[in-house]
Amino acid sequence: MTIEELSSYLLINSNQYFIGGDIEVDETILNGLVQRALSFYGNYRPYVDDIEVYISDGGEFKEYNNQQVTGILRVYYTNPIYDDTEVDFNWDWDRDTKEWASQVSGKYWATCSLMPTLSTINYDQYEFLDLVQGLYLMYIGSSRKSFNMGDLPFENDGADLYNDGKELFETTKEKLSESNNSWWYSIT
Repeated sequence: MTIEELSSYLLINSNQYFIGGDIEVDETILNGLVQRALSFYGNYRPYVDDIEVYISDGGEFKEYNNQQVTGILRVYYTNPIYDDTEVDFNWDWDRDTKEWASQVSGKYWATCSLMPTLSTINYDQYEFLDLVQGLYLMYIGSSRKSFNMGDLPFENDGADLYNDGKELFETTKEKLSESNNSWWYSIT
């Protein structure tokens, strides 16, 4: 997903389209809202990918394609003879220091969990979209204060927008934390 696609999605789904595209949220602010939503979302729904890694004792593995590595789920051989079989030597990757501990060095494949970026998000990840929309409504509501347009068939009060956004954000965070028995923990 791109920032332009997300901006259009938020404009329509927050019912702010009647004001037009030039509302209070510019691209810099939207990027900040996205980063905040990604930090919450990534803790519960990391992006999982198979990555070629170089293992060496004491070697660091912190990032891949500008995504923070949050976990290594499995390491396996890439040689076709082994048919992508998990390695049979002991290895460890420390989440805090992001360093390998292994007596073997070399290139292998690893299934890694990564912090998602906007480019790894799609429209099916409704929890992320709800988090951003909640933050978006909170921002608009707090910037408008008590701006009210009286004769419209819907409310546009800043305080109501803020409260609606906060409720959506908090509800989505609860849904994510309730499902923290997470599917991805079970594959380690």
